Amino acid sequence: MRDSSIYRTSIERAWQLTWRHKELWILGILAVFLGQFGLGDFIGNLIQQTEKFFWPSMIVQLPEPNFRMIIGIVWAGIILAGLGIIIFVASVISQGALIAATAEWYKKGGISSLLKLWRSGIKNFWPIALINIIRKFLLLCLATLFCFFWIKFGMKDGWGNNILMIVILAITLLLAMAVSATSIYALGYATIDRKGIALSLMKGAKLFWHHILVSLELNILLFLISLILIVIIFPIPTILIAPSMIVWSVASLSGYTGLLTFGVVLGWFVFLAVVALIGGIFNTFATSAWIYVFMKMHHEGVMSRIFHHLKNIFRR
Repeated sequence: MRDSSIYRTSIERAWQLTWRHKELWILGILAVFLGQFGLGDFIGNLIQQTEKFFWPSMIVQLPEPNFRMIIGIVWAGIILAGLGIIIFVASVISQGALIAATAEWYKKGGISSLLKLWRSGIKNFWPIALINIIRKFLLLCLATLFCFFWIKFGMKDGWGNNILMIVILAITLLLAMAVSATSIYALGYATIDRKGIALSLMKGAKLFWHHILVSLELNILLFLISLILIVIIFPIPTILIAPSMIVWSVASLSGYTGLLTFGVVLGWFVFLAVVALIGGIFNTFATSAWIYVFMKMHHEGVMSRIFHHLKNIFRR
């Protein structure tokens, strides 16, 4: 299969898997906290760094600390840290289970139970966690570096500075796509082939270099699909406000003000549930597409194709 057709087939097969096995949406929802693979994750990091660099920080006048306040802050910090650890662990395991399910479906045409997939994610916890941490760190460094160059050159007038910033942006996006593709390929080597972390990263970078065009194309294609989803999600709050409006109408007629708060909470709950569902479906779809590309290029790399052509020549 040629590189030009791999990413098209990956989109079709990924959608088949995502739609036929809706139980994987649960794993997709949990794994979404690690961020999406591809250009969209870097854009999110870039927006966050831009806010830190360019938005003025709000100065909040805090009251004088006392013993009770300190204890409350410490307990709040412990609770938030605990929740963060639980979410991170569940996300890592879910991503590993999702990769295992995708590889199993492409190999055998079926997937195991969620419990078995979950156990597979637990077995590969540390490689998946460390590769994701490295990916996040590199993307954060790229976003910070771009903001630094923007402050240095982008905020000054002149065609030369504008052209320079366009070049820097193009290079930054290419590097971000390279980091993202290399990390997902490294995850494939670590979870499917059970390679070590360092070896998985090296082999992932090598696989990206050998198939740079299809990796960049899939990055861009998935980013465009995510933009379409954002356009679809954008009018959802207007649609989902209907249940809240009904509750508010009942509250105004009955005079029971407690229903107003319930209406607001209901509206936000429904909205977040729909957004989480769409995000989980897209995460399942994107991960499946990347793993399909990894498996095809992994087994049909440059050397294997050379041997294949040599074999055909000698047969003649």
